[in-house]
Amino acid sequence: MWSTGRLEGLFTQEYEVDCPACSSTLFVAFGEYGDFASAGDYVTSDPVKAALLPADPTALDPLPARLHRMATQAGQEKVAHGLTCLFGRATCPDCEEVFAVSDQVLERY
Repeated sequence: MWSTGRLEGLFTQEYEVDCPACSSTLFVAFGEYGDFASAGDYVTSDPVKAALLPADPTALDPLPARLHRMATQAGQEKVAHGLTCLFGRATCPDCEEVFAVSDQVLERY
């Protein structure tokens, strides 16, 4: 289910997903540019952004909790933070639908 290809966004600090309500293509970013969902290229333009709602690490399901714990123990704080974003929620800046980021990553990848 969570293959290397699906986890690759943890290293690039970005996932491209579709909004489940309006089908807009969104960038879910976390890291040096901030933690948000945007409906446009956030590097070369100034799109509308919506803040991410990272998951509480203590409330993660078993596999994400294990991955988060392993990343934290290995001193990989960026990966640990990315996991809370991947398994958290985002708001579509176009239609304001709140959705689980991981569900949309599974849909696309």
